[in-house]
Amino acid sequence: MPNKSLIMQNLIDSKKNATYLHEPSLLYVILSDLCKIQLKITRLSTYHELCYRKATKGYNNLHFDIVSNNITIDMADSNSCCSIWCLPNMVASIFNKQSCEQLEYIDAKHIAELISTCYPAFLSGHLRRVCWDNYGTDPGLLCPMVYPSQCLYSPLLPIILAVLLPNDSNISSKWETSLMVLPIHATGSHVLFNKIENEYKSGRLTDGLQIPFHFDGIYVQEYDEIVTQLLYRDTSWIFISLMCLVILLTIWTRTIFVPLMTLFTIIWSLLIAYTMYTVVLKIPHFPVINLLAIVLVTGLGADDLLVFFQIWKQKRLILGKATATEYVRDNNRLDVTPNTETQELMLIDQIDESDFTSSSFNKNNIILNNCHVTIDSIHPTSMHNAPENNKLNIEQQLTECLHFTLLHAIPSMTLTTFSTICGLLVNLFSSVVAVQRFTIFASLVILCNYIFILMMIMPIIIIFEFNCLSLCKLFSNFYFCKCYQLFTKSSYRIILLFNKLIIKLHFIFPFIIVSSLVFTCYQLIWLRKFTIPYNHLHSSTFLRLHHPLEQFTQKHVNSFWTEYHLHYYQNLLKINFIWGPQPYDERNLLTYNHDIHIQSKLLLYSPGINFTSLNSRQWLLKFCNELKRMPYLFHSLPINSRQQTLSSLQLSYLNDYINSPVWCPFGRYINSIDNYIFSLDCLLNTSVCCIQGKPLQIYNSSVILFLSCLHEYILHENQHEYITNFRFMHKFNTQFNEPIGFIVSALTNISLISSSHYDIQQAINHITKWFNHLLSTAPNLLNHGFLTVNDLEKYEITLNITQYIYHSIMIAVIIASLLIFLISKNILLSILSLLCLTCCLLLSITILTCIDNWTLGIIEGLVISLAAGLAIDPCIHLAYAVSNNCNNAGVASWRQCKQQSICSCNNLLSVLVSLGPAISGSTWTSIITGLPMLFSNLLCFHQIGAFLSTLMFCSWFFCYIVFIGILAFVDHVFTYFKRN
Repeated sequence: MPNKSLIMQNLIDSKKNATYLHEPSLLYVILSDLCKIQLKITRLSTYHELCYRKATKGYNNLHFDIVSNNITIDMADSNSCCSIWCLPNMVASIFNKQSCEQLEYIDAKHIAELISTCYPAFLSGHLRRVCWDNYGTDPGLLCPMVYPSQCLYSPLLPIILAVLLPNDSNISSKWETSLMVLPIHATGSHVLFNKIENEYKSGRLTDGLQIPFHFDGIYVQEYDEIVTQLLYRDTSWIFISLMCLVILLTIWTRTIFVPLMTLFTIIWSLLIAYTMYTVVLKIPHFPVINLLAIVLVTGLGADDLLVFFQIWKQKRLILGKATATEYVRDNNRLDVTPNTETQELMLIDQIDESDFTSSSFNKNNIILNNCHVTIDSIHPTSMHNAPENNKLNIEQQLTECLHFTLLHAIPSMTLTTFSTICGLLVNLFSSVVAVQRFTIFASLVILCNYIFILMMIMPIIIIFEFNCLSLCKLFSNFYFCKCYQLFTKSSYRIILLFNKLIIKLHFIFPFIIVSSLVFTCYQLIWLRKFTIPYNHLHSSTFLRLHHPLEQFTQKHVNSFWTEYHLHYYQNLLKINFIWGPQPYDERNLLTYNHDIHIQSKLLLYSPGINFTSLNSRQWLLKFCNELKRMPYLFHSLPINSRQQTLSSLQLSYLNDYINSPVWCPFGRYINSIDNYIFSLDCLLNTSVCCIQGKPLQIYNSSVILFLSCLHEYILHENQHEYITNFRFMHKFNTQFNEPIGFIVSALTNISLISSSHYDIQQAINHITKWFNHLLSTAPNLLNHGFLTVNDLEKYEITLNITQYIYHSIMIAVIIASLLIFLISKNILLSILSLLCLTCCLLLSITILTCIDNWTLGIIEGLVISLAAGLAIDPCIHLAYAVSNNCNNAGVASWRQCKQQSICSCNNLLSVLVSLGPAISGSTWTSIITGLPMLFSNLLCFHQIGAFLSTLMFCSWFFCYIVFIGILAFVDHVFTYFKRN
């Protein structure tokens, strides 16, 4: 045994080349460490509660008794757990060791030679477990093709190669994984999974090992239980998102009123929506996917409230400025100090005046003054008609603010809510019930959120303004006045400079749009990165891909010979060819419950179907003969030698159709009616299938004779537990019943574990085309047959999403553009918003595809279908404000606006000052609120968080910054051509 320093040096060198089998000293260290790991697992109390016991020696340990009489690993206690199938235990059994702790360096060297030299013989199928079936016989006589002969050293060697080592022809030069099979019960296995995961994360499981082992994948048969555990655990991220939302709103609005009202609005909306979902609509099932609505309303709950608050605050500050100015003019009557909001407004005016003195904007009025004139012109009677209006009291100010807010906030809030709900409702095109129910619940949540803001916020704000909460108000104003005075001054300066920068850099935004369109189209259309995943398992998982369960299922299933073949044959597709009635499903969207099996008494009968006529019998014989030549039909002959590699690998237990992949009651099939008649001795038998001592010619006989023979054949086969695939309806008035249904099944060589969506679709289309061609030659009594594949639920869900997702996105985008046109009545404005929205959606999908590895699955298709309704909100607010700038100035100004393209740069600046904080606040709160969900273990929560953050950022950039920049660019181009 070399010293430890040499071992570690070999470890460093062989880690680069991964030649473990060429370094016996390194393999010895690996076996020792694996032995320590499995011993630590066996000492866990949970493992002893769930493991299979050795109490029944002939049952639980049958394999080891047959292999060798000298195998005595852990056999002292008859009630102890069965041995773990791992590499150290198998090697110890080969060399007759009592435990893997007794392994020596020479054992590691010997097993390394055996594995390296015998793996080709195993892959060729010559080295098999059946070589040792005849005891006392030299295995070389049963398997003479095994070379070299030392590969027949032990019957455990093919088990090691098939079960524990990766299925790779280059195993001698590259070996990085090994499998460990625990003999535990399936029920409760998730408890052991949690225990092993905790021990591994704490470091206790790998403590004291010389080589850093990593558990890359773990598999248990309680997937749903683990998902349920993580679901409860990941709800903490929702509460963290709520806390982030409250903190951000507190900092952004400098008041505790908006955060508390947002939190109350979210809770109220969820409770009312859930009540309507369960009590009013009486939908029996609440799918897990509905929980995504909680994340959605958390990220979007503050949007409408921020817009409402910003417009109210804007008008309140202007009225406060007018009052403060009057107080300055009449200094003798100034017995109170202006409040903090008035001081902030006056501070902004000073900043604006100092900044604009030496600039080209000296020709224009100050932005806030322009806004003041535009806003006041709405109600000249309240602002200019009477001298006493120069000192507006609180009631007059609240009335003015209320009218202004309702006039400007309610339409934009209504349109944004309508666009979001329209983006959700397009998911009703899906045939997946869970997706449709998510659409209903999420729409109810958003609608309840809008109704609450519409009905409750205004009275609460008025109560708040009338000093009913004066102590809280004064405390919050005082606190934020002291803490945020300097921050407010610098932030408003930065916001003003940022707004002017958008207008001045208008020439770069066309290049941004063109470059983003080219880049995203190249990624999505040319490279086809956002498409259906290769395997259906990738599109139907609940856990993130780095989770040990998903790692094993999607990565390591194909890594080991036994695991691959078990899953491959278990997931072979079965095609059913059916003639006859179909059960009618009376359930709909509101009554469907997947926990209750369909028990429908209504049957849809095929009109005029008949299986007993001469033409029908002759065509069924033809169909059964052609069935042997069906495309993609599974053939069991190539696997006869392969399945004998392990004596315990009985493929018929995995799939009943493997030994008989196709069967039909007509023609030369085992147990067919033809063979039944052929087996009868009509000279001695009184069977109805014999006529005058001769076999009945069933394809030329009368209907009565055929029915009599058919019933006798069915009774005979049912006694031997065979199924003839005929379906009958009991009748009392006739002696013989006509068959009303007929089913034929065939096994294909298409396995879900190794076939892509394209392969499955191509195979199903080919088989369907072949079957339809046969149906075209069938008589009219049998041309209503159809085929079904019961194992393609997940594939059909993904296929359904691909069929409606693109149409739903187009519908949502068109609806959003129509909303822009309705509020602005400007076709150019709607086209520009459509362009910005398209860039936003394409860039969002590209970012999620390239960074977060999105593919077109169930959750991805669901959230992307509502992306247009969420991303268009900034465009709606800006378009409504831009159109109002022209409409509120009178007829002459409106005509002037029409002559100045869409909107002048001056008006764009005023729009940015008035609505910029609200739009930026709503989008960035949604972005940061979605960030905590990125750490969720459930894939759906992680994806909705990534979707919210990415989409709202792209919406803020394209539908806010780029949209204003493009409008400024259009105004510049229009002015240039007008001058020339």
